[in-house]
Formats: sequence, C-alpha cells, structure tokens
Amino acid sequence: MVQARCEHCNREFGSEESLNQHNNAKHPTHEKPKNRLTNKQKRSIRNWSIFIILFIVTVGGIASLVINSKNSLSAISQGPYADMSFQKVCIKTGGMWMKMQPTQNYVPTGQPACYGCMQRNGDHICDKNRYLKTLPA
Repeated sequence: MVQARCEHCNREFGSEESLNQHNNAKHPTHEKPKNRLTNKQKRSIRNWSIFIILFIVTVGGIASLVINSKNSLSAISQGPYADMSFQKVCIKTGGMWMKMQPTQNYVPTGQPACYGCMQRNGDHICDKNRYLKTLPA
C-alpha cells in the first residue's frame, strides 16, 4: 500500500502528504549558501581592518608631526631674525654673547664650550634655531 517513494533515500510513505513532510524535514530544496563566512573568518577580517586603520592613523600622525616641525623651522628661518647672525640676534633680544659650555635648566649639558647666547634665565644656547624657539612669541 505504498503510495509515495522518496527519490533521495528510497524510503516509502503511505501518502503524498507524508512524503512532503519528510522531504521538507530531511531534504529541503533550498541549499545553504556556500559563500557564507565562518565566525573565524569574520574575526580575522575585523582584526585586519582594525590593524589597517590603526596603521593608517599612526602613519598619518607621524607625517603630520614631520610636516608641522618643518613648517615651524621654516617659520623661524623666515622670521624677523632670518637675515641676522646668531650673535646679532642674541644681543638684540637681550642675551649676552659669549663662549661657554652649553647649559639647560642651569645644568651643563656636557658638550664642549661654544660661542652662543647666555639667556636671562641662565641657560647658554649654542644653536640659533634652538635659541629662537625659546623666545616669547
């Protein structure tokens, strides 16, 4: 009294309705998409995306710092003291030109004595650009 047979597994059923229920449960017609990502693949993509974003932000920050430091140095070299010698800048800004060992925060830096500018705060600076950076804006 077999009325229906499953084409996939050759199982026999007493009615067409039973066969349909069996097919829906055991042999669904819609297949799972084969290109779905696993959780491991999703985590890997997320981690690489975060890494790439952080890398880009870091490189951008470093580039910005380099560009800004070059701009500040060019502003110093193009300022009102650009055409003056270090000695003239020192005297004009109230410093004393002399040969002495460089100091920073009143402490000798350990570098050899040089001609430079003794500031009012007691530091002796031997480099014009460094000295210009210490001047009030």
